[in-house]
Amino acid sequence: MSRLKKSAFTLAVALAAVGCSDPVDKAAKARIFSPEDPPKVVASAKEKLPPEDVADNPQVARRILGMDAAEVTERLGPHRYQATLGYEWTSEASIPVKLTETRTFRAGPGGVSGDFHGVLENSRDQGLEVMRVGGRCSPATGMAPSASACATEAWPSAPARS
Repeated sequence: MSRLKKSAFTLAVALAAVGCSDPVDKAAKARIFSPEDPPKVVASAKEKLPPEDVADNPQVARRILGMDAAEVTERLGPHRYQATLGYEWTSEASIPVKLTETRTFRAGPGGVSGDFHGVLENSRDQGLEVMRVGGRCSPATGMAPSASACATEAWPSAPARS
């Protein structure tokens, strides 16, 4: 048999095999190569919840008030949050002790899987700075080192670090 005939025969067998594929195989291939569904929290965050219905519709109110932190983060998108707290401890035997603490959190795009930067500073020049960039969490330079800071993710549902 010549090379041309062997090549033609091989091509014919291959085309026959492709043309006679099993419907179960076709369905399996369609499932395997179809786009994945988004994670539940991302899908939930895309649900429209009209704020004007909160007062009149208890289901909408419960849905909004029952959101977890991951869904709220997905809905907010990139944002910045800052809070300042003041503490004062007093006793009759000593002078009052005052402490002011400022917490700043910046969330980048990507929701719960995105980058973030958190800073905690106080009036006694103590603090903590943690950031996640590109999926890797690390303490930032210039602040008190804390190994436990990177062991804790911003949200419980955040993906594991590599």
